[in-house]
Amino acid sequence: MEPVVFDRIKVSSGMPEMAEYFSLYSAAEWNKGHQLSPDAFYRSLQGSWYMIGVYFEGRLVGFGRIISDGILHAHIVDLMIHPNFQGCGIGSMVLGLLVDQCRRVGIPNIRLFSEKGKTAFFAKNGFKARMSDCSGMEYVLDESNDKPLHDAPNG
Repeated sequence: MEPVVFDRIKVSSGMPEMAEYFSLYSAAEWNKGHQLSPDAFYRSLQGSWYMIGVYFEGRLVGFGRIISDGILHAHIVDLMIHPNFQGCGIGSMVLGLLVDQCRRVGIPNIRLFSEKGKTAFFAKNGFKARMSDCSGMEYVLDESNDKPLHDAPNG
């Protein structure tokens, strides 16, 4: 996709520079729990299927990416907007562009999880909560569960 310029905003697919990505990640205070290096965060982008960056006067102020098999399932992750730019439509634009990319290739199942208090934002943008009997789960690796769940079979 060619970059699109809307006045002083540029939208571009592709990987941002490491320093600007880490700066946005830190400004959004997402690194508090992880405490990873800029290089580690940047390497995480390499497994992405699709990503969008939003630049204001050359500065990365919004970002979102998709992890996907490219056929059936897509998972939207890292939808983040710099705090100084929240509430002006950039988040909805990024989310819409990510969903549009999935639609273009016919992916029928698009999922995400969000921070507490963000449900209304995603509902406003067409997402629905999962049915109560369809639970979402997560497994968080920490010191209490750092041993393998099951030994691999010999062979």
